[in-house]
Amino acid sequence: MSTQDVRKTVLITGSSGTSDDDASRLAYNNEITWGVNAATAASQIPELQKFIYSAFGSMKVASGGKYARCYHFEAKAVVVAHITDKLPQLAAKTSYIYASAYADNPLLFPHRVPYGTSWVLWILMKLPFLVHFLPRPSPPPPAPPSSTKTSDKKVPAGGEYLMVLPGKISTKLPVFIPDVSTGGYIRCLVEDEPAGTKLLAVDWWIGLDEGMQMWGKVTGRKSQFAEVTVQLLCQMTGRREEVVEGAAFLAGFPYMCEVKDWIEPSRLKNPTSNAVSYEEYLRTRDLQELVA
Repeated sequence: MSTQDVRKTVLITGSSGTSDDDASRLAYNNEITWGVNAATAASQIPELQKFIYSAFGSMKVASGGKYARCYHFEAKAVVVAHITDKLPQLAAKTSYIYASAYADNPLLFPHRVPYGTSWVLWILMKLPFLVHFLPRPSPPPPAPPSSTKTSDKKVPAGGEYLMVLPGKISTKLPVFIPDVSTGGYIRCLVEDEPAGTKLLAVDWWIGLDEGMQMWGKVTGRKSQFAEVTVQLLCQMTGRREEVVEGAAFLAGFPYMCEVKDWIEPSRLKNPTSNAVSYEEYLRTRDLQELVA
């Protein structure tokens, strides 16, 4: 369970006075506690041969404190440090898998917005004080009944397509399909690789410009890219800074900036073959979801 998932639980079950910041901090502390508890339990199993931990590097450390609110990354990094410093016997049996961006992450795709949005963004970037006058986005509509098929949904006509991020269009990101690739990567770490291996789980390295071109080829839509500030993107979408700051970090720092001696799947002894290209993956997605 990620920090975002924990935050949702806290906000639903917590007291009415719980703020977003309090919920994020509580979720961060809980995620550390759960990770430390899991590692402690593993360290007490004498027969244990391999321990695989899903990890992240610290964006706070890598950026010199500039991006310090990506709590899911920070919590994972704290647990890694705990294993290394406090549980040396377990550390000698531990390998780490570092998930890259999920292939279905909505930030990787253009989205339909009303005509003129690109001009509004241009004005807001020139006159940033106007951001404070933007209305907060409406809450998402309730999920449709489970019997409703995605293909039955209709995407409203009109509008333009924009990919909006706090970074350059030249940014290149590691991307993978978690439900397809994770098991194969973990098998390699358990069966083939020595303890101490740090594996970046990546199926493709995708430039944002390249991703937009493939999205356009698959959907038949044209799109534009807009670079905005973290504050503006949060105000527009209602997303938390802890999510958007991650995108800003990746525009200025390598994904594995804080991690040393890591490898990609191509350097595994028996690498899992991913025969699907990113374009082919997009073609497996529901078109209505891609153009929503």
